Amino acid sequence: MKKKVAYQGVKGAYSHLACYHVYPEYEAIACKSFDDTMYLVEEGDADIAMIPMENSTAGRVEEIYRLIPKMKLYIIDEHFEPVNHCLLAL
Repeated sequence: MKKKVAYQGVKGAYSHLACYHVYPEYEAIACKSFDDTMYLVEEGDADIAMIPMENSTAGRVEEIYRLIPKMKLYIIDEHFEPVNHCLLAL
């Protein structure tokens, strides 16, 4: 059975790209919220979650720092995903 990695966002979002780069053999599961993402792991519906702790534009992702202490999960690894913004004028 294929392992699953949960992430918050939609297909093509930076979290989804991070899942693809780090766990290409896993099935990526999109979630509407960080809470939903972590809940899937706690309930056993996903094997792991890919959660952003910081981003280069806004800094800390505050919601994560409030959620982690409430969950029975812990950090097992880290990945730095390059983010490249491109502006286009027409």
